[in-house]
Formats: sequence, structure tokens, C-alpha cells
Amino acid sequence: MKKKIAKIMFLVTMLAVLAAFACGGSATVALPTQPPPTETPVKATLLPTETPVKGNPSPEEPETVVVPAPIDGAAVVAPATPGGEYTLKITSGLPSGCAQFDGIRVEWDGNGFVVDVTNLMPNPNQPIACTAIYGYHESEVPLGSGLTAREAYTVTINGGLTISFTAQDETGLAMAGKESPIESVEVTASDGEVLLTVVSRLPLGSSCFRFDGYQINRRFIDRIEITVTHLEIAEDNVPCTDDLPAVVTEIPLGGGFDFRRTYTVSVNGEETAFTAN
Repeated sequence: MKKKIAKIMFLVTMLAVLAAFACGGSATVALPTQPPPTETPVKATLLPTETPVKGNPSPEEPETVVVPAPIDGAAVVAPATPGGEYTLKITSGLPSGCAQFDGIRVEWDGNGFVVDVTNLMPNPNQPIACTAIYGYHESEVPLGSGLTAREAYTVTINGGLTISFTAQDETGLAMAGKESPIESVEVTASDGEVLLTVVSRLPLGSSCFRFDGYQINRRFIDRIEITVTHLEIAEDNVPCTDDLPAVVTEIPLGGGFDFRRTYTVSVNGEETAFTAN
């Protein structure tokens, strides 16, 4: 009987030990801290990003147009020797800080030269602020060396300035140019055309002078400025003939005059008013 009880106690003790081991003796498995990579890394090149620039963007260049340049003065310069080249000197205007000199074009037809002087200006359809600065541009235009002595030639610049001059021989080239004293001015209008007749009385005898030419400036709407010149002996104490000849010069002013307007023509400072019939 005692042996059976001892066996039972042994079995109970063993079961208790096994139960305790089963409840508290489970094994601990170490978990990886980072899972293994599943893809092979690919190298990539990073493109630089644009950094925004502060401030206003640069404005586009304004469109320009070609326009006639205002003519402030012109003169024909004779050569130093016969057969030399005549030169036209022009002073053209730059009416604002936006104006740029463009160029000069010359057409020679017979005894007449037509000269066009142009500027570049901003397109009027694109309003642009320009500084109110009036500038000047000096130009020299060769008129050639084949001019015939004692013949008259005409230079028209931008349709508003006309210069008439006489090519000179050796004697004329040695003379000096002077403004002629004006005795009378007569204006005749017919069929829309205006003709100016100028009489100048020269202070020297006919042996000491020659007619040179005239210049017409029509830069104003209702005023025409004309300069009549002659050539005279430059040396002092040169004997001259006793006659004081009158020189009659006919100057065509053309058409396009408004019959409702009164015009003033100034010839070497002598002013005359007229209306076109």
C-alpha cells in the first residue's frame, strides 16, 4: 500500500515539473532588426533645379521704323583744284533720345542730285518713353568730280531743302562765296506753281564776281528761307570794272501751297508775304 502511494506521489511531482516547464520555458528566437533588401539599389543622377531670379525680366528690343531725318543745314563744298570732287555736308537732326541715324542714299540724274537722309525711330504703335534730347549728326556725301565748269547743279535733300550751285573753273575756285545784297523780291503764282524772282545788285564790277547759286529751306509750314550767294575776288586792291551789275535769279518754289494760308519768304533776310492763287 505504501509503495502505491509513493508511486502516485512521484507521478504527481513529475507532472507538476513538466507543467511548470511547459508554461515558463518557451525558447526565445532572435528577430532580425532589418529585413534583407529585396531589390538591387540603382544609382541615379540628380538634375539641378532652376533657382528663380529676383527682379523684372529684360524688356524686348522695340521695333523700329525708317523715317526722314530733319535737315538742320547743308552746304556744297567746292574742291581746291579744278576737276576735283565736290562734297555735300549735311547736318541732320536726332529729335529724341530714341532716334538713331540710319543712312544716306543719293541718286544722280543729269544735273540734279536727290538725297534721302533717314533715321530709325520706335514704331509709333508701340509707345515708348524717350528722353527729350535733340541731337545732331554730321555727314559728308561725295558728289563726284565730273561736274562741268560754269554749269548749274541742284541738290534736293529730303524734299525740303534745295541747293543750287555752279561748278567753277580755276578762276571761280579762287573766289570767295558771299551772300548777295537783295534789291527786290517778286512772287508769281500760276496754276498752283510759285515762282520767285530775285534781283541782287552786286557791290563789285562784273570782272570781279560770279553768280554762285541759292539755297531753299522749307522746314517750316508757312515760311520759306532762301539764301542767294555770289563769288567775288578774295584779294584786296584788285582793279574791277566800274559797272555794278544787277543779277536776276528765278527760283521755282513748286506747288502744294494752301490758298487759304499766307506764306512768308525770306531772301537773305528780306521778307515778302504771299498767298497762292
